[in-house]
Parts: sequence; structure tokens; C-alpha cells
Amino acid sequence: MNNSKNKTSVTILLADKNLAKGAIQAANNSSKMTVALKQACELWINDKSIPARDAIENFVSMISHNKDARKKFTAQLSLASKKVRKANGIENPCGLKVDKDGNLTDAPMRNTSGNGGGGEGSAMTSKTAPSKAQIELDAHLEILREMLAKSKDVAATSALKFAIAKLAASL
Repeated sequence: MNNSKNKTSVTILLADKNLAKGAIQAANNSSKMTVALKQACELWINDKSIPARDAIENFVSMISHNKDARKKFTAQLSLASKKVRKANGIENPCGLKVDKDGNLTDAPMRNTSGNGGGGEGSAMTSKTAPSKAQIELDAHLEILREMLAKSKDVAATSALKFAIAKLAASL
């Protein structure tokens, strides 16, 4: 009986060492993932980079068999994309997600329906490059957002928010 307790204690100690190594590796990988995701989100959100979108979608495809890894990645993707959009001046940005079909899209904001409550910062989900009209619309939206950030007039601010939401919803 005493010998059995010793074996159990040794097994627990070995498991603890392996867990410690695993925890260190997980922390290192998480940091690397955060940096890579931020860069991919910046390329996708700011430049509509098709290779960045494809990289995110392919990564999700590679880890989709592991539920816990997918959950962790989804949370990191949402957080990274929200930070990029906040840096771009969007007040309450929605995050990005990869839907069940494997397409990168906007995650709906909580307590709203649709593509994130007005679609500010909405991402393109098709596999084609943005059209000229899409690029023009994005440029006009950016100008309106800059005007909104500088505006001190309550009525003008309200009108700009309404116009931005309507234009963004048409994306």
C-alpha cells in the first residue's frame, strides 16, 4: 500500500513538470498568435488583403477539429480585430469571426442582430477583390468618420452617425 502511494506521488510530480512546460509553451504560443493575428487583422481591415483573409480562414480550417483551440482562436481573433478597429477610430467595433462555412466575417455585436449593429468596419466575405464602387464607398465612409471625430456640434454628430450607419449597412 505504501509503495502504491509513492508511485502516485511520483506520477503527480512528473505531471506537474510537464504541465509547467506546457504552460510556458502555451503562453509563448499565445503571445506569438496575438502578434500574428493583429498583423493579419490590420492587413484585412485596413487594406482588404486577400492573402491575410485566406491565412486566417486556412488557420481556422487547420484547427477546426479541436474545439478548445477553435474557441481560443475565436476569442483572440475577435479581440485583435476590435483593437485594430478601435485604433481606426470606431467607437464600439464588432470583431471578426470565421463562420461555420469557413468565411471570415463580422461577428454580430451582443444584443443586436445582423452584422454588428450597423456594420461599422464590416469585412468583405466573398473571395473576390473589392470593386471600384466598394473602394469608393469605403473612402467616403472614412472621410465621414474623420468628420465625426472632429465634430463638436451635437446635431452634426448625430447626422454623421446616422449617415455612416446607413452607408456602412449598404456594404
